[in-house]
Formats: sequence, structure tokens, C-alpha cells
Amino acid sequence: METYSHERSLNKRMRSFLFSGEEMRTQWRDFNTNNLRLKLLRVLDIQGIVILAEEGICLGLPDVIGELVHLRYLGIANTRLKSLPSFIPNLRFLQTLDASGNDLLKGTTDLSNFTSLRHLLGLFVGELDLSSFSKLTNLRALSLKVPTFKLSSDEAVGFRTLVEFTLRCGVRRIPRDMDLMFPSLESLTLVAMKFEEDPMPALQELQRLEDLALQNCDCLGEKMSISANGFGRLRKLEIIKIILDELQIEEEAMPNLVKLNLTNRVRPTKLIIPNRLRAFARLPTDEA
Repeated sequence: METYSHERSLNKRMRSFLFSGEEMRTQWRDFNTNNLRLKLLRVLDIQGIVILAEEGICLGLPDVIGELVHLRYLGIANTRLKSLPSFIPNLRFLQTLDASGNDLLKGTTDLSNFTSLRHLLGLFVGELDLSSFSKLTNLRALSLKVPTFKLSSDEAVGFRTLVEFTLRCGVRRIPRDMDLMFPSLESLTLVAMKFEEDPMPALQELQRLEDLALQNCDCLGEKMSISANGFGRLRKLEIIKIILDELQIEEEAMPNLVKLNLTNRVRPTKLIIPNRLRAFARLPTDEA
């Protein structure tokens, strides 16, 4: 990545700054003092840039980014971060925080200042105050990994605007009022869950859902069923690497489905599905 040695090489009124390149060593001093003194900056994307000390230790992000209080977009994907920097709460006008591609981001995640946040991407573990989501009334996309996931009606306010949601956690039962908690949801991905009961009755009540993926999940109840009125708008259903004895889909279910992908794990899944779905479905070769 090219670095700049003189401040006059920058346009002080610049609104967007995008970086790309390979890992850097010891160039951060110039990058810090010159390239980020842009008080009007709205977009900063440094994805893929890993700042390393001579010992190969990731230095993280400089505090000067915390002074860019007008940022709307911060891209820090694939930067080897282990936790979010302490200055992140200063960026209260952020609309998108993309921290995807990093290892699990540990520590306390406080979102209460981000009242304009629309997209939050990354794998977060540790303490997460779900009540802070009640203030995020503009949130549209969220990717989240937490040990458990329980919401009260008050805490669910911030989730009612979600359009895309990826959740990996230890939850074993899908809330019965999913349609009330997530009325705007169009895309849902659930990862590594062990369902004690069939999640489909609750999920199929999501009236706007178009894309549903269950990845590396187990259904301890052994069977999933989709009723005749289920998933009226669903276009894509993926059930990937799942342990499931039986999948039953009634004839009138999912009238708009155009993609069905089922990959079982360990043992075959018995399929009771309409012939119209078999025409485009990707199914295990060892189906019953």
C-alpha cells in the first residue's frame, strides 16, 4: 500500500478513503499522522490491511480513527482484530460497521450510542447487552454469535427493522412470536443450533421471509414439517449439514420457492415433499 509523507498530498475535504493491499509493517506512523486527519470523512474502509509490529504482533487500529466522529461507514474486515477498539463508541453516527472476516471479537460490546446503525457485521462473543438494541431503530442487517439469545418485548424493538439476520448461539427453541419480534425480516441464517423441537412452525410465520438457511444444526425432535400455508414469500430454503430424520413439506407450502438445498449429516433424511419441488431441488443422493 502506498503511504503519503506530506499532508498537502491530501484533500482535507475528502469524504471517502478506501485502502487495499497486503500486510504492513512499521509504516503505520505516516499512515496515522497524515492520512487520517480528515475531519469530514464519512467512509473509511481498511479491510484486509493488517498492521503488524516487527515481532509479527497485530497492533490493532490507531486511536486517531476515534476522532473521525462523522464516519458513516467503517470497514475493518479481515484485519486480525481480537476485540473492538475502545474508541468505537465515539463514532456515534456510524450506519455500517463491517468487522467480518476476523476471529471472534471478544469483550464487552456496547451498542447504545449507535442510534443510526443500520448494518453490523462480525462475530462477537463475550458480554452483549441486548437491551441496547432497543435504541437501534434503524438497524437493517446483523450478524451475531452469542452463547444465548433471549429477548423481552422491550429489547426486541431494535430487531423489528431487521431485514437480514445471521445468528449463531446455543438457543434450543425458536420463540413462538418470531413474527412480532422480526416483522421486517427477509433473510435469516441460523447456525449450529440444537433444536429441541421443530423450529418450522415459528419460522414460517415470518410473513416477509424470502431466504432461510439452517447450517450445521441438529433437530433433536427428529422431524421438521412445513404446513400448507407456510412461508408464503420464501424463495430459497437451505438446510445444510443437518442431522434430521424427516422433512415433510405439504403440497401448498412455499408457492414461490425456486431453490431447495438439503445436505444431511451422519444419516439420511426421509423426504416427504411435493413433486413440483423435486424438479429444482438439490437433494442428498441417499434420500429415503
